[in-house]
Amino acid sequence: ARLTGHDAAVTKKRRQAFEEMAKSVSGRYVVLIFVPSPELRDLARAHRTNTVAYKNRYAVDFNDPSSWQPLDDSKTFEHFSLMYGITPDAGLIHLRLVLGSDQYQTKNSRYRQFVLHQQQRREKLEE
Repeated sequence: ARLTGHDAAVTKKRRQAFEEMAKSVSGRYVVLIFVPSPELRDLARAHRTNTVAYKNRYAVDFNDPSSWQPLDDSKTFEHFSLMYGITPDAGLIHLRLVLGSDQYQTKNSRYRQFVLHQQQRREKLEE
């Protein structure tokens, strides 16, 4: 069901609050957004969210560290929505706060890419 009226306003306020949190969290911590796999998105698009296959795939994806994309403070939830097909109609947007460490880089390939991209961006700025 589509969000309307008060629910849409609350959702927008929550999204803005999370974006502000992502910008203000200490550099040691990283805010991550859950990005379902293409298989899970396909099952959802086919309206198969009540199936065992969906629930199993969801559990696998949710527990896979590489299903969690770091939020870049230069991007918004709308960016991630367009990039990964995350919409208010799709249900909850899951966020996670983790300590950004070398050890976490070994677990989450998205975080490893994020760190590399951040380093490259800093180097360009220093040139």
